[in-house]
Amino acid sequence: MLPRTRLSIALAALSVAAVSTLSLASASATAPKPSYFSAWSNRYPGSLSAANAACQLCHEQTNGHEPWNGYGWDLRELILSGGMGIDQALAAVEGNDSDLDPTGSTNLEEILADAQPGWTDGANNTLYFEDGTTMMNVNPPAGLGGDLDPPVGGCGGAATGNYCSSAPFSTGLSTITVSPSEVSITANPTMTASANNLPDQPGIFIAGPAQAAIPFFNGTLCIAPTGLQRFSTVNVPSAGVVVQSFTIADAAAGGLLVVADTTYNFQRWNRDPAGGGGAANFSDGFAVCFTP
Repeated sequence: MLPRTRLSIALAALSVAAVSTLSLASASATAPKPSYFSAWSNRYPGSLSAANAACQLCHEQTNGHEPWNGYGWDLRELILSGGMGIDQALAAVEGNDSDLDPTGSTNLEEILADAQPGWTDGANNTLYFEDGTTMMNVNPPAGLGGDLDPPVGGCGGAATGNYCSSAPFSTGLSTITVSPSEVSITANPTMTASANNLPDQPGIFIAGPAQAAIPFFNGTLCIAPTGLQRFSTVNVPSAGVVVQSFTIADAAAGGLLVVADTTYNFQRWNRDPAGGGGAANFSDGFAVCFTP
């Protein structure tokens, strides 16, 4: 049997431990999760959405507590009710339009456009509380950086131009340009794709209908694998630069599978033995709007 003094100390320690455990348990559903934020940043390394919002990427409050916006609630439900890990949940909601913004953009499209997947302009937002109640017609928090929604324009408002920065090659950060950035399918003009800061090693341009941000080789694959097309020509940059002319019909086997009033995305994939790791890397991505 423990002496009274030692017993008192032991009971006090047990009481503190119990209170701490209860506190953690009660806070677990509402407290911000730094590991979640890190997982998000690792999945979308080129996006500024999180930098522009911090904890308000998913929450109304800057401290990360309830209520959640639509994006945060979708993630929370998959993690707490669906049994998913954070990486699975992030992937699962990419095709959702959690904020129901007027452009109809998916969460992934908003993230790649540096917009907010959980917030839209005006009193058009819904907040979600832990007890299951909601508050509708709410304005977004003040002080969020950048645009909340992607710009509205051609191709359903989808943005054109560069997106999804990859990691630097051993020779520097590579960017791609495709000209023109808006193309008539009927006219089928000659287009030009160029990329810079590349190793003088073999590489190829790739293209596809959907954007992504997937860690691959030494960088980021900015085009979703489904529907991805390789250009027919493998070429080697000269002094770090490669330029290739093409048309919709001859760029890839069977022609580029573009659809009117949608964007198609382009990227350079190049060998980079000096970069170590996977010995290959990617430029950033470039979106082109194809019209009828």
